[in-house]
Amino acid sequence: MANKSIFVQAYFKPPYQIVQKKWFGLSERKIKIDSEIDADRLNSDLETVIKSLNNDGYNVISITPITSARYDMGTIGTDAGWGYGYSFTEGVIVLALKQ
Repeated sequence: MANKSIFVQAYFKPPYQIVQKKWFGLSERKIKIDSEIDADRLNSDLETVIKSLNNDGYNVISITPITSARYDMGTIGTDAGWGYGYSFTEGVIVLALKQ
């Protein structure tokens, strides 16, 4: 029996904006969304890999998400600072066993 592992890359959706209404609709704020994973594409790519493995006589035994993160921080003068961070799915590793 042989094992095989395949990395399936996740991709970001194209950036887009949403409009958030405030104060009874009298004011609005545009929010830029530029770090959202394209889950539909990841699912489709994963399905393709699984079908290919099955056709080659492999059985999938695990699917493991791989996460990455981005962060930044800084100071404002000598009394204050700022920072942010977020994580996202980089992709998944599919492990399969040949029967």
